[in-house]
Amino acid sequence: MKVVTSVSGGKTSAYIHANYKSDMSVFALVRIEDTDNLWMKGKDEPTRQLVSDRLGGVEFIGTAEMDTIIYTILDLEQFTGKKIDWITGDTFEQIIKNHGNYLPNQMARYCTTDMKIVPIFNYLRERIEFPCVMNIGYRPNEKSRADTLKERESEDGIEYFKTVTGRSKNGKTNTWSEIAYRTCRFPLITNNIHKDSIHEYWKDKPVRFAYRRVFKSLREVNIGLTYDRVVEFIRQYNTAKINFVVSN
Repeated sequence: MKVVTSVSGGKTSAYIHANYKSDMSVFALVRIEDTDNLWMKGKDEPTRQLVSDRLGGVEFIGTAEMDTIIYTILDLEQFTGKKIDWITGDTFEQIIKNHGNYLPNQMARYCTTDMKIVPIFNYLRERIEFPCVMNIGYRPNEKSRADTLKERESEDGIEYFKTVTGRSKNGKTNTWSEIAYRTCRFPLITNNIHKDSIHEYWKDKPVRFAYRRVFKSLREVNIGLTYDRVVEFIRQYNTAKINFVVSN
């Protein structure tokens, strides 16, 4: 099976990309459409164009994540000499519209699924044979999260992913099937590598990491937040972008 590493932009997944072999590494970028929230406020247009090129020509205006994450991925490729495939799905605004103009909340947690997991699945599905092995950046203190993820796997040790596989006979509805997708591997847990060791490794390395803080205020006010407020919310908190937690 092909081995895939999902890179989020944080130090942990970057450590796996740098130190463990895989057939490919992928990074899913959450884009936004709001031109008033232009990436780096328009101060680095060559890099913004480079990102569009890396996304296969999809226009990159800005991101709902920390702006620095773009430099993180570019620096990481340069430092390791290993390519990272850049992926993107629908924009943040489009996904909000798809879910009735409401932000995700405790009852509807679709951010990570629609903006990260689904685009990665669709990208890999077109390029490699499933199932694959996926390196997951859980550390030893996160073993319970790893156990929860392993619970999704069937008796054959494979996680199946439900996706659209065609259209009904009358062509009016989609047909869905479960596809053998991946088996998860946790190299940091296996090798007992903790957070302090990872941070020590990245000291003095030429990779710029974003300061990632949990956006608690979003969780406090997001219930019932409409699309118009989403755009204003992003604009108002431009220096404190949403921290998407990558669970894959």
